[in-house]
Amino acid sequence: MGRDISAIDPSQNNTARAAYAAITTADPSRALDSKTRRRIATYAREAFGHIAYAPWLETYAALRGRFVEGCLPDNYVRRHLVPYSISTYGDITGPTLLRRTMPAATLPDIAYHIAGQFYGLSMERIRPEELADVIFAEASLVYVKETCGLQGKGVTRLTRESFKLEDLPRRDFVIQSEVQLDPEFAALSAGGTTTLRITTVHPGTEPARAVSAGIRLGRTGDSHIRSASALKVILEIEAEELGPVGCMPDWSATTQHPDSGLRFEGQKVPGVRRAAEEMARLHDQLPHVRYVGWDVGIAPDGTPWVYEMNTGHAGVTFPEAFVGPLFKQFGWHRLHVLDDSDVFR
Repeated sequence: MGRDISAIDPSQNNTARAAYAAITTADPSRALDSKTRRRIATYAREAFGHIAYAPWLETYAALRGRFVEGCLPDNYVRRHLVPYSISTYGDITGPTLLRRTMPAATLPDIAYHIAGQFYGLSMERIRPEELADVIFAEASLVYVKETCGLQGKGVTRLTRESFKLEDLPRRDFVIQSEVQLDPEFAALSAGGTTTLRITTVHPGTEPARAVSAGIRLGRTGDSHIRSASALKVILEIEAEELGPVGCMPDWSATTQHPDSGLRFEGQKVPGVRRAAEEMARLHDQLPHVRYVGWDVGIAPDGTPWVYEMNTGHAGVTFPEAFVGPLFKQFGWHRLHVLDDSDVFR
């Protein structure tokens, strides 16, 4: 099942090996013994059909402190889960499409640039010379996010004073206002920025549900979340608490924020439960896609604001490592041998 994308496996496994090296170099006690590595290699061959799936499983085990069967390696996700999830529809939820596909979501969108033309929220055309007046009518600070931007790249922060029409990207982009975050939520990043990543699943036979939540914490001076600097910490949804261990960008483990010294374990994060429930309700409106990664901010009144909806490769390595398997209950660990009808039985 799924298109053959085996050419990316070497790159993916190099990423996994680099992550494993960072984890075990920072904390040698997390290195796997030979017995565990043999067990993982055997499991990769028997469960997923190839030893090429072992490197990510080793990385998960090193970070978690033990090997857990059923977690999906990242190259398995790319090869099987992504094509299955987006089916024949493709990635239909880019930033300039989100308001059209998710009209019930609370979004910070102000305007769009699509195929060389500027548009307002109702797709009314905006003349280029009027764009600044439109986007700064009620916002003093905006973010320009390019459609093909990944991992925090392609994001520009603008004020009225720094805005120059000729400097805007040529490709499609969305312009979003700054979201005023709940003070407790914002404070977790020590002067940077804070974003939730909530993963929801629509199994097809049942309502959508949230299967994991994590938080990405910026570093001091960061204006937006960037993969090159942000920390990741898993969240317990019902308790609305951070887990005891998070990851630095290179996957090495840490128990506290390096700038503020904030210890993660037991730290309360307001609004997580409401956000998880709301993202599941939104996913129910788009059953065309099986799993979604939502980037969310929490406002002072508890409202979850949706920055992005990721439906392609929505990055599940981190939650799989800490709280997986996320998808075994849906039979998705067997996508390489099953067709759709088998999955839904």
